[in-house]
Formats: sequence, C-alpha cells, structure tokens
Amino acid sequence: MQHYLESIHKASGLLKKRNDRLNKKLEKLSNRNATYLKIMEKKKQELQQLSKVNQRQTEQLAKKKQNFVQAAPQDLIHALIQQLDTQSFYKFNQLNKLFNRYQWIFEQQANNLQYQETNIFYGFVEIEEDNIYFYEVNTEQRRPLIVEESFKRKDLLTDGIAVRVHQKIVDGPVYLRYCYPIVEQNKSKRRSDKYLKRTRQKSKQSSKKQLSIDAEKWASSLKIAVIGNKQIKGFVKGLQKYVETVERIDAYEYGEKALFERIRAVDYVYVCIDSVPHHVTNFLKSEIELMEKTEFFYRPSIDDGVIRMNYLYWLQEGKRVEIKKNKKYVLDKKQM
Repeated sequence: MQHYLESIHKASGLLKKRNDRLNKKLEKLSNRNATYLKIMEKKKQELQQLSKVNQRQTEQLAKKKQNFVQAAPQDLIHALIQQLDTQSFYKFNQLNKLFNRYQWIFEQQANNLQYQETNIFYGFVEIEEDNIYFYEVNTEQRRPLIVEESFKRKDLLTDGIAVRVHQKIVDGPVYLRYCYPIVEQNKSKRRSDKYLKRTRQKSKQSSKKQLSIDAEKWASSLKIAVIGNKQIKGFVKGLQKYVETVERIDAYEYGEKALFERIRAVDYVYVCIDSVPHHVTNFLKSEIELMEKTEFFYRPSIDDGVIRMNYLYWLQEGKRVEIKKNKKYVLDKKQM
C-alpha cells in the first residue's frame, strides 16, 4: 500500500511539473501573440496612412492632369520656355513638329478662302521707302497697311513678317491685327527665294554649296518621297543632286494603299501641302513615327528641299550625340 501511495504521489508531482511547463509556454505564447497583435495594429495604421497619402497624391495627379488639359497654349509654351536649358535641350527635338503644324495651319488659312472670314486676310508685310504694304498670299495683291496707334508690338514690323489684317470697307486699306514672328523666319526665306527666282530665271542652280560635307555624305544614302504635282519637278531635281533615291508622287494618281506603302518605305517624306489632298496629311498626322519623318513645304523653290536637309542632318546628329551621352551616363552610374 505504501509503495502504491508513493507511486501516486510521484506521478502527481510529474503532472504538476508538466502542467507548470505548459502554463509557462502558454504565457509566452500569449505574450508573443499580444506583441504580434500590437505589430499588426501598428502596420494597419501605417497602411491606412499610406492609403490616405496615395489617395491624396492620386487626386493631386488627376488635378494636375486636368489643369494641363485645360491650360491655355500660351501658358504651356511659357512653361516650356522656362524649362529649356542646355541640360533639357535634347528633349525639345519635337518642337519642329509643332512648328510644322503651326506653319501648315497658317498656310491653310492664308491660301484657302474657306478658312477666311470675309474681312480677315493673311499675308506678309512689305516695306518700301518707309511705306508699309500688306501682301496677300491668296490673291498675290498688295495693299496699303495701316498700323493703328493702339497696336502695341510695332517692334515686330519688319519686312517679310507674317500678319493677320482686317478690312473695314471693300477695296479699302487693311488694318494690322496680329503678327506671327515664328512664321516670318521661314516665310521670309521663301519669299526671298521667290524673288531671286523671278529676277534670276536663267540661273536655276546655286553656285554656293548648300550642304556641308558631313550632311552631303549622310544625305547620299537616304530615300525621300516628295508628294506633290508636276510643278515640283525642279524641287525634285534639286534633291536628286544629293539624295540617293528621290521619288515624286502625285497623290491624286495613286490609291491610298499604294501611296501609304510608299510613304512607309522611305526615310523622309517631303509634302508640298498646296498640291496634296487632305487624306494624305491626315494619314501622316495619324502616327508619331510618320510625323517625325515628314517635312511640309508650301510652293517651295528649287533649293528649299536641299536647305532643309541641313536642318534634318543637324537634328539626327543631335539625337545621336544625346544617345551616346545617355549611354555613358548609365555606364558611369553602374560603375559607381
């Protein structure tokens, strides 16, 4: 009996120890669980804060996007001007496309009566012996131009600048309303070329070399499509002196599929906008890649296409240099 009681007492002690150990483990687990709960609560609060920050940033971004869409073009252009410097210069290489479209719309307004109001005209200033005249593009007529005292930018009035005018009475003088200095640069050159062509009809070839050696070498491997009518043969011949392949395409003689395939197959597309249908220009504006290789001309002289090659060479050379700079910057950063 004694032995039995001792064995029971011993077993009871073992059970008590085991129970104590289990209670300690339970206490540790409870403490650990409480710690985890605190951590989870803290993470939950952090997640809520991040969600609020994300929502606020999303709302700010949406507001900025809305402001950008609703912003006036002059405000956007002003912002771009403020951002332009030597570091960001290469990012502005698409400005030529903006200029081309600006130029194209101006020329459409100047040369198509359907775009004009009955008393609004587009053209250029001609100054002769302190007399100011307005040269209307559509009719090629010259009229006296009156600049009223209220016109503030008289400093822009130079020979050849593009302007918008209005006429108060039929067959009367015209009054200056607005100047387009960005159009003036290109237009003055074209008008000068037109004048030289009139006064020197026999000298169709320029004695001055029009392309640099590097640009000439670059142009010799290009394929260019010139879209226009038969009147641009001289323009095409001017390009053929320097460019490997120049194809003149009359958009009215080809189906859309064949025409668009030819456009995609060349390096650059020269478009004489006074002699192409609207569906061609609409197609060219439908893709960024097409716009990047398209150049617009209005009644170009023989040399205008070659002169534009200098600009195109400079543009692609600038891109190539920037790509090299960016690659070097990435490599240097990896090595740091």
